[in-house]
Amino acid sequence: MITDTELLSYIRQTALMGHDGIDTVLKYASCRPLADALRQQKAEYGEICESATKMLRERGRTPEPLAMGSKMGLAMSRTMSVFSPPSTSRIAEQMINGNTKGAIKSIQHHRQYLGKDERVTDLSKKLLETEENNIRQMKPFL
Repeated sequence: MITDTELLSYIRQTALMGHDGIDTVLKYASCRPLADALRQQKAEYGEICESATKMLRERGRTPEPLAMGSKMGLAMSRTMSVFSPPSTSRIAEQMINGNTKGAIKSIQHHRQYLGKDERVTDLSKKLLETEENNIRQMKPFL
C-alpha cells in the first residue's frame, strides 16, 4: 500500500518520463499532425508534473529528480535515434509502448493508494486518462 507522497512522487516521475520521452522523438516527427499531437501530450505531462510537484511541496516534500535509470534509458533512445531516425510509425509505436507501460503502472499504483485525498486521487486518474488518450491519439500514425 502506498501513501499520498509515494503516489505523488510516482505521478511526477511518470509525467517527467513522458515529457522527456517526447523530447527524444519530437525532433524526428516530420509529419505535422504527429508533431502537433506530441506537443499537446508534452504540455499535458508538464501540467501533471507541475500539479504533483505543488502537492508534494504542500506536504513538505522536495520532489526528486528523474531517476538515473530512467535518464539512461532516455539517453540510449536518443543515441539509437541518431543512427536510424525513427519513422512516423516507429515514433507512434514507441509512444504507444511507453504509454501502455505507464498506464499499467498507474492502475497498479492507484489501486495500492491508501490515502483519502481527492486531489491526489483525481491527479492519479488524470495521469491514467492522459496515458489512455495518448495511446488512442497515436494509433492513426502506426
